[in-house]
Amino acid sequence: MVRNCMIVAAVAHANRHPCPAIYQLGSSFRNPLTMKGLADLFFCYFSEKPLANNEGKPIRVRRLILLGNSLFFLFISWLFILVIKVLRPADMISMHRIQGFVDRLE
Repeated sequence: MVRNCMIVAAVAHANRHPCPAIYQLGSSFRNPLTMKGLADLFFCYFSEKPLANNEGKPIRVRRLILLGNSLFFLFISWLFILVIKVLRPADMISMHRIQGFVDRLE
Protein backbone atom coordinates (compact mmCIF):
# COMPACT_ATOMS: atom_id res chain seq x y z
CA MET A 1 0.00 0.00 0.00
CA VAL A 2 2.75 2.45 0.93
CA ARG A 3 4.70 1.69 -2.23
CA ASN A 4 1.62 2.18 -4.39
CA CYS A 5 0.93 5.60 -2.85
CA MET A 6 4.54 6.69 -3.33
CA ILE A 7 4.41 5.67 -7.00
CA VAL A 8 1.13 7.55 -7.55
CA ALA A 9 2.57 10.68 -5.88
CA ALA A 10 5.71 10.51 -8.01
CA VAL A 11 3.71 10.14 -11.23
CA ALA A 12 1.36 12.97 -10.25
CA HIS A 13 4.34 15.37 -9.86
CA ALA A 14 6.49 14.04 -12.71
CA ASN A 15 6.04 16.96 -15.14
CA ARG A 16 5.70 19.82 -12.64
CA HIS A 17 8.21 22.39 -11.49
CA PRO A 18 10.25 21.27 -8.51
CA CYS A 19 8.55 22.37 -5.35
CA PRO A 20 8.32 20.84 -1.91
CA ALA A 21 5.43 18.42 -1.63
CA ILE A 22 4.49 16.75 1.61
CA TYR A 23 2.24 13.72 1.70
CA GLN A 24 0.85 12.02 4.76
CA LEU A 25 0.20 8.34 4.47
CA GLY A 26 -1.25 6.21 7.22
CA SER A 27 -1.51 2.49 7.63
CA SER A 28 -4.17 1.05 9.89
CA PHE A 29 -2.11 -2.03 10.70
CA ARG A 30 0.62 -0.72 12.99
CA ASN A 31 -0.44 2.77 13.99
CA PRO A 32 -4.11 3.34 13.22
CA LEU A 33 -5.61 6.81 13.10
CA THR A 34 -8.56 6.79 15.47
CA MET A 35 -11.55 9.10 15.34
CA LYS A 36 -10.34 10.78 18.54
CA GLY A 37 -6.93 11.35 16.98
CA LEU A 38 -8.54 12.82 13.87
CA ALA A 39 -10.76 15.09 15.97
CA ASP A 40 -7.71 16.27 17.93
CA LEU A 41 -5.86 17.02 14.68
CA PHE A 42 -8.78 19.09 13.40
CA PHE A 43 -9.02 20.97 16.69
CA CYS A 44 -5.30 21.78 16.81
CA TYR A 45 -5.19 22.86 13.16
CA PHE A 46 -8.23 25.13 13.29
CA SER A 47 -7.18 26.55 16.68
CA GLU A 48 -3.84 27.64 15.23
CA LYS A 49 -5.22 28.71 11.83
CA PRO A 50 -8.84 29.74 12.36
CA LEU A 51 -11.15 30.47 9.46
CA ALA A 52 -12.71 33.93 9.23
CA ASN A 53 -16.42 34.68 9.21
CA ASN A 54 -18.13 37.26 6.94
CA GLU A 55 -16.97 40.11 9.18
CA GLY A 56 -13.34 38.95 9.10
CA LYS A 57 -13.31 37.78 12.72
CA PRO A 58 -11.77 34.38 13.47
CA ILE A 59 -14.17 31.51 14.10
CA ARG A 60 -13.56 29.82 17.45
CA VAL A 61 -13.60 26.06 17.38
CA ARG A 62 -14.48 23.66 20.17
CA ARG A 63 -13.42 20.09 20.68
CA LEU A 64 -15.70 17.54 19.06
CA ILE A 65 -17.78 15.29 21.27
CA LEU A 66 -17.39 11.75 20.05
CA LEU A 67 -19.87 9.12 21.12
CA GLY A 68 -18.99 5.48 21.62
CA ASN A 69 -20.83 2.84 19.61
CA SER A 70 -23.46 2.12 22.26
CA LEU A 71 -24.15 5.81 22.89
CA PHE A 72 -24.30 6.48 19.15
CA PHE A 73 -26.90 3.77 18.58
CA LEU A 74 -28.87 4.94 21.60
CA PHE A 75 -28.86 8.51 20.24
CA ILE A 76 -29.91 7.40 16.75
CA SER A 77 -32.74 5.23 18.07
CA TRP A 78 -33.93 8.05 20.34
CA LEU A 79 -33.87 10.45 17.40
CA PHE A 80 -35.75 7.94 15.22
CA ILE A 81 -38.46 7.48 17.88
CA LEU A 82 -38.75 11.25 18.22
CA VAL A 83 -39.25 11.64 14.46
CA ILE A 84 -41.97 8.97 14.48
CA LYS A 85 -43.72 10.67 17.43
CA VAL A 86 -43.70 13.99 15.54
CA LEU A 87 -44.85 12.47 12.26
CA ARG A 88 -47.88 10.71 13.76
CA PRO A 89 -49.69 13.96 14.70
CA ALA A 90 -48.51 15.57 11.47
CA ASP A 91 -50.06 12.67 9.58
CA MET A 92 -53.37 13.16 11.40
CA ILE A 93 -53.34 16.90 10.71
CA SER A 94 -52.61 16.33 7.01
CA MET A 95 -55.47 13.80 6.82
CA HIS A 96 -53.17 10.80 6.38
CA ARG A 97 -51.38 12.12 3.31
CA ILE A 98 -47.99 11.06 4.68
CA GLN A 99 -49.22 7.70 6.03
CA GLY A 100 -47.14 5.69 3.56
CA PHE A 101 -43.97 7.51 4.58
CA VAL A 102 -44.65 6.95 8.27
CA ASP A 103 -45.36 3.25 7.66
CA ARG A 104 -42.09 2.85 5.77
CA LEU A 105 -40.17 4.44 8.66
CA GLU A 106 -41.65 2.01 11.16
